[in-house]
Amino acid sequence: MVPQLSTGISEKLNHLLEEAIAYDAADMGIIQLFDREDETLCVIAQKGLNNDFIVRLNRVKPFDPTPCGRAIGMGKQVIIYDVEEDIALERALSGVAKAIGFRSVKSVPLLTGEEKVGVLSTYFRKPQNRLQKNQEIPNEHLDKVSRLLKCVAAYFKESELISLLACRDKRGMEVLYDKFAHILYSKILYVIPEESEAQEVLKHTFSAIHENFSTFDQKADKLYPWMVNIALKHAAERNSAFQRSDFRDNSATEENKMIDLLCFGNYSKQDLAEELSIPHDTINTQLREEINKLRKNRRSDTLL
Repeated sequence: MVPQLSTGISEKLNHLLEEAIAYDAADMGIIQLFDREDETLCVIAQKGLNNDFIVRLNRVKPFDPTPCGRAIGMGKQVIIYDVEEDIALERALSGVAKAIGFRSVKSVPLLTGEEKVGVLSTYFRKPQNRLQKNQEIPNEHLDKVSRLLKCVAAYFKESELISLLACRDKRGMEVLYDKFAHILYSKILYVIPEESEAQEVLKHTFSAIHENFSTFDQKADKLYPWMVNIALKHAAERNSAFQRSDFRDNSATEENKMIDLLCFGNYSKQDLAEELSIPHDTINTQLREEINKLRKNRRSDTLL
């Protein structure tokens, strides 16, 4: 299955993929992100292919017999003019190509400088004897896809996001806003119920994050609570009736914090135990109790 992305990023990826298919006069296509930590390709956009094939192309390693595996491994374009004549590929796909109905594939590695970021592949229903020049995907278009894949990597990997932010790359702030704006906004609303005021505070919060990111210590800090602290500080400054607070603000219960950190803060259970000064061997029990409380409250709200 293709992983869930924000609507904006998904729309951009699908649009770029459709344009690439049109440039190649192809019938189907797929975009894969290269995970540098796992050294595998992950499907993030596709058109015209079925779930069985997507599963096969998820977590593909460099130099895998598939065209995308060869392309990312060798760092150059790979064209299979007729899949039925490629024994290694036929064996690797186990008849999937015939079931989907494609006979030719072109896979292009996507790069930003020397860094491999993914692969774009187009599929043809008929064997291709020769790809004409006017069927080539322009380099400018491949560059657009590569730059967008850097954003996608930052969306899934906090380390990639922090890297972009540290370089003051505007794509990092775009991903940060796309991923965390709604969460920070809900925190600000704890302090400032007026929506227009809360939106202003949210703008100031992201400006402060951008301007002060050099103070973020990746070894000592975690990104989410660091941002929440900034958001609540700005909210407190806007609302004189509200006392200045840090991440341990009085507007949220310890129980809510536990679930909040686990779901949105990228915290492990070990991190939770240290942050909230809770014995590690009781974390599972407390989490289970708090989730049950939330369920009961949800049911009560529904009855009301």
